[in-house]
Amino acid sequence: MNESIEARRFEDVVPVPGGGVVWAERAGSGTPVVLLHGGGMDSRLWDSVFPALARRHTAIRFDARGLGRSSLPAELYWDVADLLAALDHFGIERAALVGLSLGGETSLDFALAGRWGDRFRSRRSAARGWERPSGAALPGQRLV
Repeated sequence: MNESIEARRFEDVVPVPGGGVVWAERAGSGTPVVLLHGGGMDSRLWDSVFPALARRHTAIRFDARGLGRSSLPAELYWDVADLLAALDHFGIERAALVGLSLGGETSLDFALAGRWGDRFRSRRSAARGWERPSGAALPGQRLV
């Protein structure tokens, strides 16, 4: 990272619901963009993208619970709650979400949960593993 981005770079551990922490990093300034990695990976997936993104945006990435530098889950948890904890920790009101695989599923769940529609600007995912079967209920929905 160049010097000006490095000066605006911040690493921390974020407390998450149910106990434990996720490792997170924030760099740059501008429109917030959160990078969500895939299962079996960690935030280093974004090493080549993160510095470039931080030149024009507030870039945020974190290791999902049980991966990378984050703690192992002590009980059942929801990735969406961890994403919300990271947004709140860094004071981010609204962000674009970019996810690969598990990260794409997390961004989709966040969008579909319906509680945080004002917290994301847009979402993009690649190789998202979850497909809603025809006629299946979305999170928070009930089939009649």
